[in-house]
Amino acid sequence: MLKWHAAMKQRIYQLLTEPEKSWRLIKSESTTPIQLLKGYAAPLALVPIISSAIKLLLVRGHSFNWSFLFDLAMTGLANYVLLLAALLFSGWIVSLLAPYFGSKGDLLAAHKTVVYSVTPVWLASIFQLVPRLSGLSLLGFYGAFLLYTALPVMLETPADRQTGFAAAIIMFALGVMMFLSIGGAGALYL
Repeated sequence: MLKWHAAMKQRIYQLLTEPEKSWRLIKSESTTPIQLLKGYAAPLALVPIISSAIKLLLVRGHSFNWSFLFDLAMTGLANYVLLLAALLFSGWIVSLLAPYFGSKGDLLAAHKTVVYSVTPVWLASIFQLVPRLSGLSLLGFYGAFLLYTALPVMLETPADRQTGFAAAIIMFALGVMMFLSIGGAGALYL
């Protein structure tokens, strides 16, 4: 377990500090989308879920009951599952969109691109715990830069189509997250 934790920390550090080098290394790695979710995305996707839960508990103070805790746990679980499903779905859509932008429609490379590009968003969500630091959550936008740098390496996107493809992916991802957050929240009240 400790080896896995150290390897993940190293991957995150390298991805954030040397993205081009990291993308070349990531491209050469042999994995599957499910292994990528289980070994990397699933643990990191807990950061925003746990941060949100802690923030709600802190805001609520001592005035919560078992019903509130149950709703909080179910909402967190639903959001976690929907987030992981959105990653799988987004990787698939990116691989389908790739040929329209002169890119390689490699499903595994698309999943790697999507999953690793979201890393700053997950990490920056920790700042929502401290109101004075919540503005630092904007550091999650570094994920857009990671996505931009990933496209020529991972999906062999031509330079003249890189910006358009990155923008299309970001717009799609925002749409998916809005749809899932509305749908996920609604499903809890059925």
